[in-house]
Amino acid sequence: MSLLGTALDSIYRPRDFSWGWGGGTYSGKSVTVEKALGLVPVFNAVSQIAGAIGSLPLMVYQREVDERRRAESHPTWSLLHEEPNPEMAADEVWEMVESHLDLWGNAFLFKVPRPGTEGLTEQLWPISPDRVQVTRDEKNRRIFYIEGRVFREDTILHIRGLSLDGLVGYSPIQLARNALANAMSQEEFQGRFLRSDGKPAVLLRHPNSLKPEAEERLKKSWDAAKAGGTVVLEEDINVERWTMPLEDAQFIEQMEFSDKRIAQMFLLQPRRLGAKSGDSLTYSTVESDSIDFITYTLQRRCRRIESAIRRDRSIFPGPDYYPEFLLDALLRANLKDRFEAWKTGIDAGFLDADQDVRPKENLPKRQSQPAPPAP
Repeated sequence: MSLLGTALDSIYRPRDFSWGWGGGTYSGKSVTVEKALGLVPVFNAVSQIAGAIGSLPLMVYQREVDERRRAESHPTWSLLHEEPNPEMAADEVWEMVESHLDLWGNAFLFKVPRPGTEGLTEQLWPISPDRVQVTRDEKNRRIFYIEGRVFREDTILHIRGLSLDGLVGYSPIQLARNALANAMSQEEFQGRFLRSDGKPAVLLRHPNSLKPEAEERLKKSWDAAKAGGTVVLEEDINVERWTMPLEDAQFIEQMEFSDKRIAQMFLLQPRRLGAKSGDSLTYSTVESDSIDFITYTLQRRCRRIESAIRRDRSIFPGPDYYPEFLLDALLRANLKDRFEAWKTGIDAGFLDADQDVRPKENLPKRQSQPAPPAP
């Protein structure tokens, strides 16, 4: 199988994450990426973060003496901003990369070189992290094992999340497995409770021993009552509730606590996952949450992806070009406030309409007007 064929096979045949995975949970539940994604708050968090980053344009800039400019004619512009590979648009690739980072703590992309160049990258194909093992050779260079084959850094772009060894990132799902296992147990309990029509189990206590025939007759009579019939209890039989209703067990509060823990895990405000935060929802809190989302959740993730791409010499051979996600679109205020801010900057002299304002508004520079004829 070709190198590209191996990479593509790794995209479309995922399996449970293996390397670096271990350790049980207090509840006894096993936690995998697929099971964690079955929890609505986890799916919601990953969708919000990865979807937001996928929606951000990844720009390529060229450094100049006193400023920078968009390098739209550079080959890397098409690779990063438009079409990393023939089957996937840029938003799909970067959304997938971020989802891999959020779930596994690592993202890998297979690099296809451009023909006729010295290894410059023409295509990028995401690889499912559960297919990759990372180690170092005798010269301390990173090597990647995929399906038993060995690949080196000239073929694989590796983006790490939080790491303590500089080799691989930690999987958030693995680190938070106990909290996720508790949430899974709560969902299982709720499902079992609802499967029994929301009625608690009971204990029928008889003062004496019953013959098997009488015991079976009493059980059938009670089961008929659960289905809407009527049961007649005789011979001083007492009914005792054996389990607690969900409200007595403060089940709703426990579920909300799990949602908050998952929000903390992904650096999100709890209300972004539908959990109660304790304060009223106003325009100012929504605006503050949006700024927090960009500043503390998205920005650090964007920088991690940008820096990994910038350091790769098969993508950017020299220091003159670099990538950057365009976060300005998410930071925009409403139209009136934005235009007033631009006017203040222009009037004060530290902003220029053509050089600063129009690019921020995704507008082309104004065409220079010919000088009026002399009178």
